[in-house]
Amino acid sequence: MKKILPLIIFALFCFSAPMIMAEPSLSIELHPEPVYNQVWAYETYLANLTLHDLNLSTVDLTGYTGTPSELLFEGTLMWRGKGGYDFGQASTGYSYTLDDIPVTLTSSLDDSSVYFNLTLEKDAFDYGMKPYESVDVSLRFNVYILMSGGSNGPKIISKTSTWSLVDDTKVDYFEGKFSEMQGEIITVTEATGITTLNRAKYLDLLNTMNASLTQGNYVEAQKIWKDYDDKERANMILALVHASDLQSEELDRLATIENELILAQRENTRLIEEYDFLETTYTALSNTYHKVNAELNSAKRNLSTAITAVFLTAILFYFLGRRGIRRREE
Repeated sequence: MKKILPLIIFALFCFSAPMIMAEPSLSIELHPEPVYNQVWAYETYLANLTLHDLNLSTVDLTGYTGTPSELLFEGTLMWRGKGGYDFGQASTGYSYTLDDIPVTLTSSLDDSSVYFNLTLEKDAFDYGMKPYESVDVSLRFNVYILMSGGSNGPKIISKTSTWSLVDDTKVDYFEGKFSEMQGEIITVTEATGITTLNRAKYLDLLNTMNASLTQGNYVEAQKIWKDYDDKERANMILALVHASDLQSEELDRLATIENELILAQRENTRLIEEYDFLETTYTALSNTYHKVNAELNSAKRNLSTAITAVFLTAILFYFLGRRGIRRREE
């Protein structure tokens, strides 16, 4: 018996716990179900509100007259515009109340579900909103017990569900922004000489934007574009400026080298001209030397001939003189 008693207590706890812990809840669903939590302008959705786990025995009816007769779903269809912008290191946001449309529905206590057609009859432009701003469409409902006398009883639960409004203008806008983004990123990432740019980061950003548009996730595409427009584009421009500074320094260095080369070429030209002048002078001097040397050799030969002639003449006169002396002596 001692072993069975804990099992009995545990079983009683398991059966009683859901009764104790269960609280009423309200579900708000749209059909067809919005993809990426987006609803489209000019479309009609079937809105389904269902109250779950209502236990009238747990509802405090103190102070209310009559008996519970129905459920009252009292709500509002709300249109809200919002946006924001950055300046320097700071940012700010703003919001507008565009429209509030009351919605009231009732159901029996036994059937706690209600339906109604939700037609979105306007787009963001009709409310004066820009494509880069956001419009939220919300359904906010309070559920009351309606007493038999027609008065409202206690409030059971409240809930708000919100979706992002999408229209053709927003789609065209962000497809156009993707083209701008693509042109800028491809131009920069294909440029040479930009060593400080994280090319993979920007190409991944571009691919993510393209995937979001392809999948029809325009809310995500708007976030990606805002991040790029507010921050990443500026970072990319800074990388370009830095690369431009580096290229300017390199160009200045090359200009200095070019000037030095020009000076060296001028000096080389001067030396070549000087060499040509010296070579011409050397050739002239060499020719003069050979000419003078030839003249000297000729003069030397002439002088040698003259000396020989004089010598021979002297010898001749010597012998003739000797011969004359001998004749006189005889």
